[in-house]
Amino acid sequence: MAIKKKLTKPNKNLFNYKVIISEPHLNYFYIELTVKLKQSSVKFHLPTWSPGSYLIRDYAGHLHNFSVSTLNDQPIKWNQTGLSTWEIFSENKPFTIKYKVYSFENSVRTNFLDTEYGFINPPSIFLYPEGYLQSKVEISYETNSHFKFVYSALEKKEIFLIADNFDELYDSPIQFSNRESASFESGDCQHEILLEGEIPKQIRANLLSDLKKITDYETKLFGFNPNKYYLFIINLTDNNYGGLEHAASSVNAFDPIKLHDKSEYARLLGLLAHEYFHLWNVKRIRPIELLPYNYQEPNLTKELWIAEGITSFYDNYILHQCNFYSNEDYLAELITDINRLEDSAGDENMSLEDSSFTTWTKFYKQHANSHNTGISYYVKGSILVLCMNIYILKNTDCKFSFIDILKALYQKYFVKKNRGFTKEEFFSTAEELTGLNLLDRFEKYISDIVRIPVFDFLEEVGIKKEEVSSKISFGFDTKERDGKVLITKIYQHKSSGKIDINLHDELIAINSLRASRETLESVKSSLENGDEILLLLSRKNKIIQRTLKCETIKTYRLVIDNVPSEKILKLRKAFLGSK
Repeated sequence: MAIKKKLTKPNKNLFNYKVIISEPHLNYFYIELTVKLKQSSVKFHLPTWSPGSYLIRDYAGHLHNFSVSTLNDQPIKWNQTGLSTWEIFSENKPFTIKYKVYSFENSVRTNFLDTEYGFINPPSIFLYPEGYLQSKVEISYETNSHFKFVYSALEKKEIFLIADNFDELYDSPIQFSNRESASFESGDCQHEILLEGEIPKQIRANLLSDLKKITDYETKLFGFNPNKYYLFIINLTDNNYGGLEHAASSVNAFDPIKLHDKSEYARLLGLLAHEYFHLWNVKRIRPIELLPYNYQEPNLTKELWIAEGITSFYDNYILHQCNFYSNEDYLAELITDINRLEDSAGDENMSLEDSSFTTWTKFYKQHANSHNTGISYYVKGSILVLCMNIYILKNTDCKFSFIDILKALYQKYFVKKNRGFTKEEFFSTAEELTGLNLLDRFEKYISDIVRIPVFDFLEEVGIKKEEVSSKISFGFDTKERDGKVLITKIYQHKSSGKIDINLHDELIAINSLRASRETLESVKSSLENGDEILLLLSRKNKIIQRTLKCETIKTYRLVIDNVPSEKILKLRKAFLGSK
């Protein structure tokens, strides 16, 4: 059963929604919105994006059969004035808006409905009235016996869900289900966990136990939990991955088949740790530009490296501190992220702040050349925070770490001022706390196109890179499709970027051998650095030849120095713990 939360009397004024599920196999949610405003006309909008997912998604494309009538079912004049805007000419009368929303995109930021379960991402389904975002909202629902339970962090009263305002509504996903939830208490907060999907009982038990360890640790890390209730929605469906944070809940998607693999199971734990960490960072500790939300246009900020980079550093760090990762496992995760950045030409073309500011049109709209022109503020941000954390530990004699900055920001800006902070306020707070001018030390890695010397920082805590092997690289990736070997990715900072090879060229032969995955690997094994290969390609039905010089790529791993100085050993223990 869904956990019972504080009861509230239903709101009988202004805005009352009803969600109707009649034939879930057709994948439509039917929405009725009763409005009791005394105005001659009022505009309603559907959000174009969801906070936490920085892409204009044009949700109105799934809204159909819009109509308006009086409470006596008499038609009322209305006009669609924009792609996601409708003006109702109500003439001071109460009225009801009716529409249906096609819901068959199985992600954490869209709606989904079939006979198994129904998921509502509120910004993509509920209209809001212009000028009334702070009004209270009531939602009722008719599941018509299709679903037994309704899960949401919103307050409940019988068949009503109550939101204090539209921001709270849009921050509170809703799931209709026939599955009973589990629960545990962590840090004086009751946690409800809905596992939607079929997984073995032992994996389910392990997941609940491990999730409690994560919530316990994160609560201890911050020293408090801002909530009395928190809902994990975990939708276990094929070929799915993602998460989206909310102030009192998170929605997480994962492929259940992969849970039998130890590394994939840890990946799910990392996702859950990441979204739960947002309970503090982003939902409360946040760059000032993120609120108030403009649901029609992007909220632009250059500080998503704070919102997501910090969180991305701590997700794997938390798994390590909770003993899900050994030292070796954690260092393997670190080198993977470092390699993703070091091997990318994007780090030579985009700053961390630019990555954040343009995420709406670049990072969230990946294409075949994105790796050459852009970077991820998740990855580079996490590496920057790693280096900052080591720098703080070293220069405060382990008195402070990065988490102390987040706790100070929480108290200073969320608790006392109820707002976000600017970049300058972020760094001034850090300096007030630690005595260190982090802005002066790290600014160039944030605002300029400069690579972070991460290995230098890791050596400060006795962690070194060690060459594992070297291998030949052609500087491009291929994929076999319909019997053809196609060029799918070109690395412009490699040799392939210096000759005339295009995306989607068909690779016919290499060194006079018919191209296939096996042939490519076989040829690689016989080459040395600087050797030339002859490529036979087909482009627009023309046969062309190109000569490519091969390069050697070195691969590394991170290892712990077994004979560090006493000072380095102290730093490493402060960073990694006593393992």
